[in-house]
Amino acid sequence: MTSLEQLSQHPLFAGTEPAVLRRALEQGAYEKSFAPGQQVRPGELALGLLLAGRAQVTKTAGHTKLRMSELGPGSLLGGATLFGKGRQPTEIRAIASCQVLFFPEGVFEAMLEADFGLTKRYIGYLTARIRFLTDRIESIACPTAADKLLCHLVQCADETGALHMPGGMDALAQSLGMSRATLYRSLNALEEAGRIRRQGRAIYLLQE
Repeated sequence: MTSLEQLSQHPLFAGTEPAVLRRALEQGAYEKSFAPGQQVRPGELALGLLLAGRAQVTKTAGHTKLRMSELGPGSLLGGATLFGKGRQPTEIRAIASCQVLFFPEGVFEAMLEADFGLTKRYIGYLTARIRFLTDRIESIACPTAADKLLCHLVQCADETGALHMPGGMDALAQSLGMSRATLYRSLNALEEAGRIRRQGRAIYLLQE
């Protein structure tokens, strides 16, 4: 069971009054486990906190399933549908066994009402999600496959300019909604143009 100390160390809940967190843990928040391949969802409107494991977020566009992101411990789930009436816009499935702490909508709403600092941090989280999705739209709207790939690399590379691909080329192609052949052609074009360097399962952005 999640402890008060564990919860208070998460960036969203850090600084929240202990009494508010304790009340949520005792009066409605609950944990749920998901096996690899199982869809991660609470069965109700709720905000989820991934405590352990890894999950993959995908979105279906027509007949194509786009890989949006991969989630690890500390990630929040369900923020896009909380306090809304629409359907879940993405699908989340466990890659490894997952343990999730869920805050039903009513429970989380009471927490926001009791602690304005938590409300501001939650708004900050939603703002960051909007920026992420805007960047993804920009990537999808790029005119050529090579441009689309380069946009993705710029958005997802770490501070050293490297993009590591634990899922390999198949996962990257799926994330971009393109075939492996198109992906390899785009990689070759960017490499020949001096924009990237490939090494094993990593791609490095090069200075223009």
